[in-house]
Parts: sequence; structure tokens; C-alpha cells
Amino acid sequence: MFKGFNIKDVTFDDVSSMKKEYIRKNRNQFFSIKSDFVIPIELYLKKGFVLDGNALKQGWFPSQNRFDIFISHSRDDEDLSYALAEWLYVNFNLTSFIDSLVWKHFSSLRQGLDSFFFKKYGTKYNSLFKDRVCQHVLLMLNTSLMEVMDRCECLFFLNTPQSVEVSEIGNYLTDSPWLFSEIGMFNSIQKKQRRRNLSEAQESAACFSKIQYKLNLSDFSTLDADDLNQWVNMVARNKRMQIKRHPLDTLYNYCSRKKK
Repeated sequence: MFKGFNIKDVTFDDVSSMKKEYIRKNRNQFFSIKSDFVIPIELYLKKGFVLDGNALKQGWFPSQNRFDIFISHSRDDEDLSYALAEWLYVNFNLTSFIDSLVWKHFSSLRQGLDSFFFKKYGTKYNSLFKDRVCQHVLLMLNTSLMEVMDRCECLFFLNTPQSVEVSEIGNYLTDSPWLFSEIGMFNSIQKKQRRRNLSEAQESAACFSKIQYKLNLSDFSTLDADDLNQWVNMVARNKRMQIKRHPLDTLYNYCSRKKK
């Protein structure tokens, strides 16, 4: 991970001329859609009735692929995240990671494990063991999120009324534990130089809504709809002038000038 961007005051209409229904139906043109095929839990068994946790994690939440941008968003902003990913791909040929499009849902793994262990242990598989299984699944998911984020070059955080509210003293607050985790990961993981060769670049939860976390966005560069349009225009100008510069490097330069 190299840099984070706070995408603020950007709406669906700012980044897409397509209807939401069209993007939902045709999103496989722009993304690596997850496979619906689920391998039976029994096939992950090792000797001694032990499940291979690494294989389960990789089967549901594969983290080996590399994406340009990690889009952190509220589940209520799913359509906006799809539109932004499509916009990034069409304008800059940049690939985006959106967990709901790439991974199977964690609840399907949890339910599969519950069924597997209930067949083995019956009523002895009680709520205590179910909580333990749920911990395994959630930590597999969280670890995979960190691994994917570390392999992306940028994080785009969709700052909307669905994802955050602003306190009286200007702090960003969220009731999403996943957004809290993702922003915390970004602030904690080691920032790396761009892996590209620079010579070429010349679960919305209605319950527990009052549990809030402060988001630290101090290291993020804020971009609004006008900034995104400026980015498109700058990349188009580079192409006209035959300047070979990666779109993300153009964005970094724009943000550096914007600070001055």
C-alpha cells in the first residue's frame, strides 16, 4: 500500500452515466466476479478430523491476486462502489478490489462449518463452539482483507453519509466495525514504494448502530467530484501530448500540487 484517498462529495451520477441496474447486471465486464461454486467442507479435511484453515481461507477469501485500488465502502454504498470501480477501469484501466464482487460471503462458510460440525457432534455442537467457529471465519476474512490491502497500491475510502457521520469537533465517526478495521489496517501497515517500474511511468447493521469508532483519515488526500474530473482531463492531456505517465502517478502529482 502506497497512498490513501478520502473520496468525498462524490455521487453515483458523478462517476457513471449508466443506470444502477445496468452496472449490477453487467458488472462482470469490469470486475473479476467470484465463483459461485462452493467446495464441500469435507474436502478440506486433513488427518485426525482436522480442517485445513489455510485452504478454507484461500477457498473463500483468496488474497493472492493484485489490484490497483482497494475500495473501502459502506454496504449501503455498494452501487456507488461498483460505479467508481467501473469508472476507474474505463478511464484509466485500473482494477479495483471490492470484497462482495471477488469473495464468497463469510456467512456461507460459517453455515457450512456449522452444518459440518453438527453432523459430526450433534447437539454437543453448542453455542460455545458456534461462537468459536464464527471467530475463525471472521479472522480468516479480516486477515485476507489485510493481505489484499497490502498488495494494492492505493485505498479509496468512500466518505458518504452512509459510511460516516461528523462529530461536533470534526471527527469522522462510523458504526461499521469493518470500516473501522479497514482504515485501521491502512494506518498500521507499512507504506511501500510503488511496485511499478517508474521508468515506464514517466454488512449494513441496523442493530448496534450506536457503537461508533473514530476514523483516522489524516494521512488521506481528499478528492471530490471536481478532482476526479481534473484527473481524467490530465490523463487525457498526457495521452494527447504522448507523455507516458501512469494514471496513478498523475493523481499523486495533482495532489502534491493541490497541497501547495
